[in-house]
Amino acid sequence: GLIMLQPDLGTTIVVVGIGFGQLFVGGMSLVLMGLLGVMGVGLGFLMVMFSDYRRARLTTFLESSTDPQGTSYHIRQILIALGSGGMFGVGLGRSRQKHLFLPETATDSVFAVVGEETGFLGAGLVVILFSVLILRMFKVAVRAPDKFSSVLAAGIAIWLGSQGVVNLAAMVSLVPLTGIPLPFFSYGGSSLTMALMSVGILLNISKHEKNEAKIERRVRGRKV
Repeated sequence: GLIMLQPDLGTTIVVVGIGFGQLFVGGMSLVLMGLLGVMGVGLGFLMVMFSDYRRARLTTFLESSTDPQGTSYHIRQILIALGSGGMFGVGLGRSRQKHLFLPETATDSVFAVVGEETGFLGAGLVVILFSVLILRMFKVAVRAPDKFSSVLAAGIAIWLGSQGVVNLAAMVSLVPLTGIPLPFFSYGGSSLTMALMSVGILLNISKHEKNEAKIERRVRGRKV
């Protein structure tokens, strides 16, 4: 609620997603989770409707042709950048949109620059690599040696995954712009530091999972 009042709807969505994901992994009742989800969606809708800033973002998403020099300027420049890249891109460092046209080129809109400079192939490769990374994170959560490690690993995977999905979806106009950075790509020392620390935690959990598997194989071998 405090994050929502900042106002920061994007981060609120990510935090709520992490919480619900960890409650699910922890074994919470699906009925109770459903009731909490309905209440959360209703409260979120009310907060969007009573905020001029958020309501303008939603209106721009639903009617992107309105106010091209105002509320819809950012998303229009993003789509121009992605469209200009074509199949193979304009070349590394040769983006035109990042020069005083596209806002937040190093943070929120970095994927648009990647798409313009490397084209559909480069942008697609980024999406594939990011998807593989998130799937590997969930694999670590499934194979974690204990419940705490499983819930922790799932929370990290949901955090980075949801943040990446929200950013990429906003860049291709599937959801309203939220100001969420793209993990490992967007500029920001604290964001990158926390993401790398989280990956380190996952690697540590994965290492213990492998050790547990080795111990089980040794025990089974002795029994045989």
